[in-house]
Amino acid sequence: MGTKPDQNLKRHILKAADSIRKKYKAIKLNSSEADESIKKLFQPVINPLEEISIKLEKQSPPPQQQQQKQHKRPKHHIQKQRKQFLKLPKKEKIKQELELPVEETYEPSTSLRQPEEIYESIPEIKEEDEETKSDTMDDLINSRHILDEFLEQYPPVARNAIEAVLEKTSDQTFGPRYNSKENKLFMGKHELIISQNGDLILDNESFPGTPGLYRLIFFKNPEDKYTQITKEDRSAYKKILEISNTHRKNNDPTKQLKGHRGVKYTQIVQPMFTSFPKSPFIGEGLFTNKRVEYVYWDDINELVSRLALLHAATKAGNNSHLNEILSIEEELKECGVIY
Repeated sequence: MGTKPDQNLKRHILKAADSIRKKYKAIKLNSSEADESIKKLFQPVINPLEEISIKLEKQSPPPQQQQQKQHKRPKHHIQKQRKQFLKLPKKEKIKQELELPVEETYEPSTSLRQPEEIYESIPEIKEEDEETKSDTMDDLINSRHILDEFLEQYPPVARNAIEAVLEKTSDQTFGPRYNSKENKLFMGKHELIISQNGDLILDNESFPGTPGLYRLIFFKNPEDKYTQITKEDRSAYKKILEISNTHRKNNDPTKQLKGHRGVKYTQIVQPMFTSFPKSPFIGEGLFTNKRVEYVYWDDINELVSRLALLHAATKAGNNSHLNEILSIEEELKECGVIY
């Protein structure tokens, strides 16, 4: 039996060995994960460099191969060391594990660069990102330039509307649709032609191309503080809808209106086509044979007491005195008794 100091020393040694093993495993796992992530990140750069190195090795073999072979230890020598280590007692094994450096057991992969080289190359990657951003900005500018060139073939009054159609922000329900193959606009089954002066032609009928009419035809919310929509614009838009039947289901004149919750339908399209016809009869309203009851009063206290009595009756469940209650309350308000 050993003494207590020896036992405490053994415990400390075993704890130290366990902690070193755990740290070693953690370092090994983290390094392997780092190797995999770095390999994925720099694979587009590593592959061509490896191909170049293979070609150079084929052309001129490195002279250091013989020196490396001399420094390599044979396998049988390593096996002898393992057998000797297994034969050692437990204390000697722990001492050797404590003295074992981490660098001798873990060898990083030679195909990947060292961390110092990677950190040095990070700014270059940021510069490449900036270059890609500048390329995307150039692409956007070029696409905008192409769009401006395309819009130049239309008159100025129609360019905002055509741009909304191309960007698919225009009214697709009660407005025109764009056929990219034919490069034409259609309202229902009819082609909508924009003339050089901005006038709109539908089914051989011309309409003056005012800003208000363009707002009504092409935009979901035609009301705009910068554009005035006149009665002539509304009547022209109604005529265009009647020709194209865009406001009806399947563009069929016999079918009902396309129901929609948008502002354009509720405030413009629906009132155009759902106006109620005026009645041919002229009169002063309906009369009944019911006799009108007039209530006379000469004292304000009588009305107040009557109102209190009627409220008590309604609380009891009698709801037939509501009209009288309202009339008395109106009378008392006119007199300034209640507010």
